[in-house]
Amino acid sequence: MRSIFGDSAADPEIGSAAERLRTVEQWRFYLAEYGADVLRVSGERELFNVGDEQRATGWLGYEGADEQRIVALEERLGTRLPPSYRSFLGASDGWSRLGPFMHEIRTTGALDWLDDDDAEMYMGTCDDEPDDASKHVRAPVLLIADEGDAQWWLLDSGDVSQDGEWAAYTWSSWQPGLSDRYGSFAELVAAQRDSFQGLKGHEYYAKWEADGTTQQVHDLLRDKTRRFHGRRAEPTAAVVDAQSVKTSANVAETSQGIDAGKKIKGRKRHLITDTLGLVLSPQTFRINNIHTLATSGLGSTCVIFVSGQLHSSTTRV
Repeated sequence: MRSIFGDSAADPEIGSAAERLRTVEQWRFYLAEYGADVLRVSGERELFNVGDEQRATGWLGYEGADEQRIVALEERLGTRLPPSYRSFLGASDGWSRLGPFMHEIRTTGALDWLDDDDAEMYMGTCDDEPDDASKHVRAPVLLIADEGDAQWWLLDSGDVSQDGEWAAYTWSSWQPGLSDRYGSFAELVAAQRDSFQGLKGHEYYAKWEADGTTQQVHDLLRDKTRRFHGRRAEPTAAVVDAQSVKTSANVAETSQGIDAGKKIKGRKRHLITDTLGLVLSPQTFRINNIHTLATSGLGSTCVIFVSGQLHSSTTRV
């Protein structure tokens, strides 16, 4: 099934973030695609800081910073910015919704070093005791994002790779200390996009499971496969296999039973397929609630001839 985020989403053949996001043009393409995903799958409440013009254009950022503005920022900070972040600013001077918990990336006018007061304030949002940033990073640290959903993004100017990239981290109220280390700003953004897609993808597929869409897609694909093999869409025979599965001590007694033959306390799961091996109905029941299959032998396989139509929701045969 095609990803709801497009064919290029999380494609390992495209290359690493450091390879994909080196130039202003590469960032523009990447951000435009990412922004379109955000607008398509996010709810209204999640887009509270996205303006009408941004929605109309599909560009969740701003006009890129020119070279003069970037150089002036570097002079104010007293250092040259890392390549991937520098190119990002050239593509867009700031951005909205760059991660599932990041609402706004700072503009060149708001960028500044993290000082001890900032570190104590931000770390004070965590359950742990406030801690000095110098204990976690090599300092000085550039604060590149305003507060998101209790999350901040940082670049460590003391941890520099051979190609000039600074290590990147996030601070979040729900985790102690800093996040895992990312080799560059580009790698951090790519990881946050993966996280966003994972969260939103789960929401979509959960909805499809609840409203029956997943089952409909499965049934349609099975019917097409049967026709491809010269069979009718609806099967006239099915194969049933059953397996007794142990359950943990935390499972309610009302949802489990005992398989006396195998001396197993738990549940019995069944898989019903057609004669091509295509799934018709996977089901799990309390062991001693199964009456129709008990006579065929627990855990055994039997062929059942169907009278009339057999649908994937069928459990009585």
